[in-house]
Amino acid sequence: MTSNKSEQPNVLSPIDSFRDSLQNLDSNLKKIVETNDVQTVLDALVALHAIKSEIGVLFTQYQNLIMNIIPDYECKASNGQVIEKKSATDRKGWQHQRIAEEVLRRLNDLSVDMDTGEVVMSSQEIAVKLLDYVQPSYWRVKELSKLGINADQYCEVGEVKTSIMIRKVDTK
Repeated sequence: MTSNKSEQPNVLSPIDSFRDSLQNLDSNLKKIVETNDVQTVLDALVALHAIKSEIGVLFTQYQNLIMNIIPDYECKASNGQVIEKKSATDRKGWQHQRIAEEVLRRLNDLSVDMDTGEVVMSSQEIAVKLLDYVQPSYWRVKELSKLGINADQYCEVGEVKTSIMIRKVDTK
């Protein structure tokens, strides 16, 4: 016999209660600001910052606990929010000169129509196109892979980190 969801205890009740407490905290923080007492405002700010850090740690711990339960494909919570796993790797020690030369070589190859031999991109257009693959502080790995470039060959690669992304419900 399967039990009805309404017969089960609400395991989310502590989370709902915490959210109610946060709303109450919001109105109390506004009252603290109204006092114009700088020391009290600063003390509240420090306490709130500590709570923010603790929530971040709690979220990370929970995320790590449920990582193997969440499917590897995009799924939805009961409220419609989309949840998916994302994996990323730390990359540092980029060999900027080498990778820039490789990107430019490939863009140059793409600038010529192979059937007609016609040049379809000028040098200036190629230089501007380079910005699709690099940002001032990092290279755009997904874009590089579209050129067939494995970014890992041009930097020091750290461990893969997987996290859970939660997107808001699209209300359009």
